[in-house]
Amino acid sequence: MTRPFSLAFKQKMVERLTGKNALNASQLAHECGVRQQNLSRWLQEARSLPSMAANHPKARVWSVAQKAQVLADAFKTQWRAADHAP
Repeated sequence: MTRPFSLAFKQKMVERLTGKNALNASQLAHECGVRQQNLSRWLQEARSLPSMAANHPKARVWSVAQKAQVLADAFKTQWRAADHAP
């Protein structure tokens, strides 16, 4: 019986096969318990997709202060919402 894998899981495995300190499909299969053939197929499928990098602007780089401000604002919003909850 074939076990379904989520898209997020497949993407994570492809990252492990291609990213920094990448493993080969046999090594990753041994580590995570997924068949080497599946990992190799997912990698091949990912490589056949058109590159999206050229179509999207570079991700915004946030400073620590900006991240802290976003979290503080979110907490304030959540706190205010809790005050007005029935």
